[in-house]
Amino acid sequence: MEQPQNALKVVEVCLVQPPQGTTTSLPLTFFDILWLRFPPVERLFFYEFPHPPSSFFDSLLPTLKHSLQLTLQHFLPLAGNITWPLDSPHPIITYVPSDAVSFTIAESNTNNFNILCSNTCKALERYPLIPRLNITQEQASVIALQITLFPNSGFCIGITTHHAAMDGSSSTLFMKAWAYACSKLIINSSTSSSSLSLPQHLTPFFDRSVIGDSTRNREVYVEELLKQGGTTSNNRSLKVWGSNDTIETDVVKGSFELTPSHILKLKQYAQTKMKMKVHLSTFSVTCAYVLTCLIKAEDTVEVDNKVIFVFAVDCRSRLDPPILQTYFGNCVAGCVVQVEVTKLLGKDGFIIALEGIIEGLKKVENNGVLSGSETWMSRRMKTFKEMKIFTIAGSPRFEVYNVDFGWGKPKKVDITSIDKTKAFSVSESKTNSKGIEIGLTLNKLEMEAFALPHLHLISRLEEVAEEYRLLPETLYLTVNYIDGYLSRNAMNRQKLQLLGISCMMIAAKYEEICAPEVEELCFITDNTYGKEEEFQTIYWSVNEVNAMQLECLTNYIVELSLLEYSMLCYAPSLIVASTVFWPNLYFTLQGNHGYATMHCNSYQQH
Repeated sequence: MEQPQNALKVVEVCLVQPPQGTTTSLPLTFFDILWLRFPPVERLFFYEFPHPPSSFFDSLLPTLKHSLQLTLQHFLPLAGNITWPLDSPHPIITYVPSDAVSFTIAESNTNNFNILCSNTCKALERYPLIPRLNITQEQASVIALQITLFPNSGFCIGITTHHAAMDGSSSTLFMKAWAYACSKLIINSSTSSSSLSLPQHLTPFFDRSVIGDSTRNREVYVEELLKQGGTTSNNRSLKVWGSNDTIETDVVKGSFELTPSHILKLKQYAQTKMKMKVHLSTFSVTCAYVLTCLIKAEDTVEVDNKVIFVFAVDCRSRLDPPILQTYFGNCVAGCVVQVEVTKLLGKDGFIIALEGIIEGLKKVENNGVLSGSETWMSRRMKTFKEMKIFTIAGSPRFEVYNVDFGWGKPKKVDITSIDKTKAFSVSESKTNSKGIEIGLTLNKLEMEAFALPHLHLISRLEEVAEEYRLLPETLYLTVNYIDGYLSRNAMNRQKLQLLGISCMMIAAKYEEICAPEVEELCFITDNTYGKEEEFQTIYWSVNEVNAMQLECLTNYIVELSLLEYSMLCYAPSLIVASTVFWPNLYFTLQGNHGYATMHCNSYQQH
């Protein structure tokens, strides 16, 4: 796979051991065995740290290492390995005192920290930041960590976890516990503590006896795995599927936000369309909307087929009896929604997807979360071979943007493993506005066709406005122009960026003393569009302005004429008539006001 060359240098690869630990063996439950050969889960946490490298290596890094040691005291299995001994009927996690967690320290040779933290970047650019698990036929490490410094900008903590060892909730629990330990050391200015107590809500619960298995699911799943034979003739192989880490060079990673206002509008729209009045959760409307958008954007989905959407349901509170939320391991069930592609492509695709998700959740509540669990493994294998599958990673409940190690909340959190699995991710919004952040990986053309381009466009315009220090009124007026134009005209999604910069130029001409030049706005789009295209789009946009905006435009052109010495030879009435007539020369804006102006002033069109 093509990778960025010399993107970073590895400073150190060390092994971090818990300060005290005894040999521990942890059996895998049927929840765990479901994920034994699935690819690892990879996440990146970006933090701002605008200090020289010496400050990082002399102060912050030792604190991170020591706090990791103290945290591993409470998470001993994470330092161990998954094995499947010949004398064991099922895989187990084993820890011995000599085991340790791989901890890589690297330093970036590029100054692209802000690019990597942005809402859009090439997936390959984040690839060097991801640590790798050591997985062989006989054993697999549970976790790997990497910290990459971006001098004078920030750093990134990368965590890769084996899917059979923990689900997203448990992985987040570990990160929050490590962050808690680190922040405590910073507050106490101590790097010599030999032990640390965790609060109850961060203390993991490892007792596997709470997972009942009356239908002997584990034996059924193990038998299925032995039949598959792994990737070689060794039927106890621990090699994972899709471990070649293939990522296409044109793949783009994008993040979009559904604000509380957007979510409310989706809920209100759904309530008017759905036959039955039901409670609509933010999670369900978000998944339905994104799924519909992805179906419309991806070229690989065959119209005549069906697609399957699988989302995870946390079983901890749904088991009988319920178990602690701090239970460490896998404890999720897959809820499956099957929908015809043609219906999702129709005008009510969002409603169809939403009804399917609601129906799936109803079955879980009515039949029990473990209903049909004895066939989960066999159905999964059959489904993967026959249908296009869309999956989801993460959850807003994890609150990943609250993982604070003592120097502030993350600037960006990314689930990079979806780059290979083609899932989409959800988390809470980093702005704490009760919105939802959506992450997905598509090729460039699919990303442009993704049906959240308007939200992406507004987000990008906000960044441009901040970069050029434009007035808030300029941004508001820009969005008003965009919405006004799109409410009256159909437009190719690939041209939305062009419409955005054109509307921003018009708004800046009204509001700003020093408006951005056309060349600057074209540069923002990576020169995707030229000056001629932008001017043509400006003409389209002007066609949608109202009377008050027409007055502003007229005043602007008249004021420009005051600065031109060559305009002194023209009568003021001719200048005013020309400025009013100018938009109407190209467009019929609200009747024939331009011709009426010429008639009242006895001027003719030239």
